[in-house]
Amino acid sequence: MNINLLQIALNYHQTGNLEQAEKVYQQILEMNPDDANVLHLYGILSGQLGKYDQAFALISQGLELEPNNSTFHNSMGNVLWGMEKFADAIKHYETAITLQPNAPISQNNLGNLFLKLEQYEKAIQHYQAAIALKSDYAEAYYNLGLTFSKLNKQEEAIKNFQKALKLEPSYAKAHGQLALLFQQSNQLDEALEQYQHQLRLDPNDVESIVNLGAIFVKKGDLLQGVDYFHKALELQPNHHEGHYNLGSTYLSLQRPDEALMHYLRCLNDKPDAETYFNVGAIYMYKDRHQDAIDYFNSALAINPDFVAAHINLATTYLKTENHSKAIEHYKKALELEPDNPEISFILSAISDQKNKPTTAPLSFVKDLFDQYAPYYEKHLVTVLKYQAHILLEDTLADLLKEDFRNLSIVDLGCGTGLCGPLLKPHARKLIGIDIAPKMVAAARSKNVYDEVLEGDAVTLLHTMHDINLIVAADVFGYIGDLTAVFQAACQALTQPGWFAFTIEQSQDDSFSLSKTTRFEHSKHYIHQLSELNHFRILVENEVELRIQRQIPVTGILYILSK
Repeated sequence: MNINLLQIALNYHQTGNLEQAEKVYQQILEMNPDDANVLHLYGILSGQLGKYDQAFALISQGLELEPNNSTFHNSMGNVLWGMEKFADAIKHYETAITLQPNAPISQNNLGNLFLKLEQYEKAIQHYQAAIALKSDYAEAYYNLGLTFSKLNKQEEAIKNFQKALKLEPSYAKAHGQLALLFQQSNQLDEALEQYQHQLRLDPNDVESIVNLGAIFVKKGDLLQGVDYFHKALELQPNHHEGHYNLGSTYLSLQRPDEALMHYLRCLNDKPDAETYFNVGAIYMYKDRHQDAIDYFNSALAINPDFVAAHINLATTYLKTENHSKAIEHYKKALELEPDNPEISFILSAISDQKNKPTTAPLSFVKDLFDQYAPYYEKHLVTVLKYQAHILLEDTLADLLKEDFRNLSIVDLGCGTGLCGPLLKPHARKLIGIDIAPKMVAAARSKNVYDEVLEGDAVTLLHTMHDINLIVAADVFGYIGDLTAVFQAACQALTQPGWFAFTIEQSQDDSFSLSKTTRFEHSKHYIHQLSELNHFRILVENEVELRIQRQIPVTGILYILSK
């Protein structure tokens, strides 16, 4: 054999110039077709090129010449793995181990194959055998970490990744896997540090860039998350998770049009129920009802038991006044979640059930307004032309005149704080109350209220004394029986004190639940409660509260005095 030619071939092979290496190996074999070493090396190269049949033939020839060569059997195991002939691959790895018991690489390779086959305990045995033979075998520690991770033994996985990194600090994949484990266990700062290590070593790892963006989003830095998702898409424009995460983050940033663009890219690439649902939700928000219906139906075609899709589809049908379809999907949702009080409440509102509830479930109100929070004010003021808060403040100012100042005021059901700026000039102390956490957060961010309390209105009013004014703008649509509210308001107010609120009018004697899932109250009922709780009615004005489906919603504005 020409030693110089072999060295040239090896140099090409080792530096990744596989085409030139192949030519030189062929040249050597033309001169000496029985060179087992070259047959083996050329077989390895063929496997690297994905030419597994050729690799198998070459290494087989080598094994005919040297049947007891452990290295050849190990390489044949690799080729057979590539050909997905796993049982044969195992036999060759085991033969390699028998022929050379002190060689750790075959133990590691056999462990890798068992990991691939999800035979985790066998994989662990072979990795541990490899480490016993070579205590500084970083790759075996890394593979052992992967296996423990698959078994959900996170502590063991972390220990082994850390051992791999102690032996080889520049092991980029080990940093990435360690970061992923920290991320999954919500140790976000530790995960952040490991991803940053990894990306310094391998700046183009798209999965880790996306994961890093997800960490920033979870830590509340949405714009930093957006930057990382865009960076991932620059490297891999069709990356599904990159587009999905961008869509979700833009939705959180109240940028639905940009969210929609990325969700639609996801659907072009890999349609899934969750993305169809999110697109439907955006169209639902935009009042593009038929588009919303189409996308929710697409989500249900993939996952017929997708409860949220049934609920949103029902809600959309409700908006288009298709009550039979709405009832159909709410009933399906209730079959899937029979103990869900929110679905039961809506069904009772829109169907002809006799025993209607007396108030909306707290979970219904919380969820409704938490979902609504990002768009609440814009939708309420711009789309619905809502003006109850303005009407109340104007009427109070006209009625109370000089007395409308330096008051202790409670804004009941304050939402995102629309009433706050109107009431603040008249307040010595201004307290907001709302049951929805995201509404409370939005109200607090305005820095108008002295306090914003999260919780049930009645419970919180019972903790208060010496309140001069309680305002409830468009709140009682979610409370049917107002008995406890009136009692709590009376107890909290000073004398004199004022209770100002709006209702939607019912033709029943007391209150009723309409098909809009809102409660309506009669004048007779308000008069009755006022008398029982020692309130005098100062104002009872019919007003236009908002525009719903291009139809004015009329109600009654009350101001009571204690």
